[in-house]
Amino acid sequence: MLELRPLSATVPTLAAVLLSIACGGGDGGSGSGTESETTVDDWRDYCIATFTEEYPVLDGFGEVAFTAHVGDEFVLSSFDADSNPEIVYLADTGPSTLELEEEVLPFTSNCAVGETTDHIAVFSDTTVYGEQELTTSLCELSAGYAVPRDGAAVAGYSITQSTAGEGRVYEIMLNSLSADCGGASHGYVDVPQTTLWGSYTHLVPIIVIAGPAP
Repeated sequence: MLELRPLSATVPTLAAVLLSIACGGGDGGSGSGTESETTVDDWRDYCIATFTEEYPVLDGFGEVAFTAHVGDEFVLSSFDADSNPEIVYLADTGPSTLELEEEVLPFTSNCAVGETTDHIAVFSDTTVYGEQELTTSLCELSAGYAVPRDGAAVAGYSITQSTAGEGRVYEIMLNSLSADCGGASHGYVDVPQTTLWGSYTHLVPIIVIAGPAP
């Protein structure tokens, strides 16, 4: 994916640039992501997709990333009426969003399409720093934490040229998480390199997910 998700036609979005998303097939693990810091069970208050058929999920290159089986559950990052739904694959090292381009949905959901709210969600325990050098800690965010997104502010992330150990530094637009991070509008996080479906990538731990409308 090249951005967290489309926020709206009128709200600016910062591109979320991944080094790569899988270009090869392979199942990649269970849909529930049982080895990640959070599982689907941690997000029951938000929108969940439950697959009703065997469905090959494609990556950004049109290749089969993995097959969703009947009963597999995924957090939904987007479930808008005017765009394709996006599911969150919970890999060992973070969340990866995948778009489903189908007129007939292969899943049911506890949310109604187009009747959702956006939330900024944290999928791994994360330290947010004030600068690319990762010197000053702004806040510590715990896996499973989420806040409603401020629709008037930018949400997203972008890769920087800085490295941290074997990882890569990403800039995060904090949006509603600003209140937890000393009022800062943006910060920086260290994202380790990982392998997903046979390719190297970086999975940013803070993304937008969908929740039911109030």
